[in-house]
Amino acid sequence: MSRKLNLDTSERLDITCKRGDSFSLELTLKDTSGQALPLSTDDYKFQMQVRLPRAQTNTTASKGLPEKTNLVIGTSEASPIAVEKSQDSKSFSIPVKNDDGQVKIYATASTMASIAPGRYIYEIQYSLNPGDTEEVKTILRGSFVVVDDVAN
Repeated sequence: MSRKLNLDTSERLDITCKRGDSFSLELTLKDTSGQALPLSTDDYKFQMQVRLPRAQTNTTASKGLPEKTNLVIGTSEASPIAVEKSQDSKSFSIPVKNDDGQVKIYATASTMASIAPGRYIYEIQYSLNPGDTEEVKTILRGSFVVVDDVAN
């Protein structure tokens, strides 16, 4: 008898966006009974990271993991999920996080203009209850394609 346990409950969502246009992704998160998650009250922390695919990066020989230099853009909200940030102030922001389960991830047009056209990978994660009982969960993952803007 074959048995499997798959704890990866993240959903795949491939994103295509245009270089130089504002980026805005709005999500509504609910629990298994359909109730909105209290994101502000429970102090959820969100992270979105866009990285080069492993095939395009050097790997750390000892662990086979991608080096930290493959981060293209990420959120700047402090969280133990990802301690590294872009070298400059260009990053995703979280301007909306409320108790109706709504979270918005946003990047300005100038931030998006700094990303070279190409195919990347991304993940969106949240953390809850920092400390010994911290829950970290990846909710979305997939490809992140930036197409060139001919007008600029």
